[in-house]
Amino acid sequence: MVLEVIVMVVGFFRILYGNHKVTKAQKKIRRKVGRKLLLPKNTTNTEVKSKVLHVVRYMELAQGGAGPIILPEQSLASEKAGLAVSKKGLTLKELLQQTSHHNAKVCRDALIGIRDIFSNHPAELKLHRLTVIEKLGERMSDDDKIVRETLYQLLNAVVFLACKEDNQGIIKL
Repeated sequence: MVLEVIVMVVGFFRILYGNHKVTKAQKKIRRKVGRKLLLPKNTTNTEVKSKVLHVVRYMELAQGGAGPIILPEQSLASEKAGLAVSKKGLTLKELLQQTSHHNAKVCRDALIGIRDIFSNHPAELKLHRLTVIEKLGERMSDDDKIVRETLYQLLNAVVFLACKEDNQGIIKL
């Protein structure tokens, strides 16, 4: 019994004064404040790097041309070529998607962009009338008052007038 107590006391003193061996699992790594943590060895690098290809017409440069010419396939503007765009450069499809956005300012800006497209390109309204009315109908019960007012102005000033003009020839009695 006395021997067990002595072994226990000696073991206790070894722990207190650091004479015992510490395994890897017990060792705590102390990090200094402000230092970045080291990345684990099994992480995957997810950085994406891209480069733009500039094709230069050497004959134009030799004759004093303006500079490098970028091919149209490299530009995002080539995707929107021939489509009606708003002042911000958004197509009708993109604006209709933005009308469902949770942010009221984004939704209001999308409605203003749609009004801009229809006032500059009236043929777009005739082509996409049913889709536009269906998508805008979802916004009638919007929580935000500004969105509802902008929607009312769009429908009253542009959409309903165009629908009324189209139906004049059909409904004559």
